[in-house]
Amino acid sequence: MEVSRRSRWCNPGAWFTTLGLVLLVSTVWVPFQSAERTARVERRADQIAALLLEATARASGATVRADWDPATVEIVLAFFHALAQRDGAFVNDLEVLDQPLPNSLLTLQNKHYAFQIAVSPPDTRETPSADAEPAYEVTAWPLSTVGPGRCVFFYPENAPRAYTRNLAKGYSGLGDRRIAPGRGHRRPAQTLELRASYRGLDDERWIVY
Repeated sequence: MEVSRRSRWCNPGAWFTTLGLVLLVSTVWVPFQSAERTARVERRADQIAALLLEATARASGATVRADWDPATVEIVLAFFHALAQRDGAFVNDLEVLDQPLPNSLLTLQNKHYAFQIAVSPPDTRETPSADAEPAYEVTAWPLSTVGPGRCVFFYPENAPRAYTRNLAKGYSGLGDRRIAPGRGHRRPAQTLELRASYRGLDDERWIVY
């Protein structure tokens, strides 16, 4: 009986102290794991977007740039998977939508992000020549605003790559809240030209990186 009284686990204070330590550790561990998951998902989306643009650029030398028939799509995807294997990128869970989104040449999605290849609209300040070839852009945006991915990634052929924290528009999903082609480009009239960031045609703050 005396041994039982001297045991620290017979003291309710020891129970509460242990419980408090467990809760304290969890308050540090849970946010850390959440932040790590967000970073992992966003890094992967960024990498896939970059590979899609590189695949499109490589395929443009093997096919007609303006013709995106099923054969062209297969060529682009073949280049993409070859590049993904080269860089060790995980793309096995990517699905190609049977019907691309409006104004999109090719649309893909995985668990957290949607990706689209589209023709990047020409600069309104310039008049393209009759024989000018289209410039392509790749955008990646989260399927849900409450998922681990937050950022939107913008990879155009005719401008620097950029991303946004997606705080103003809240781009998400495959419906009306997706980002339309060309919306990530710099606004034509800006009183202050910044190299590191700019306001896009969608009024989002895009960060060049």
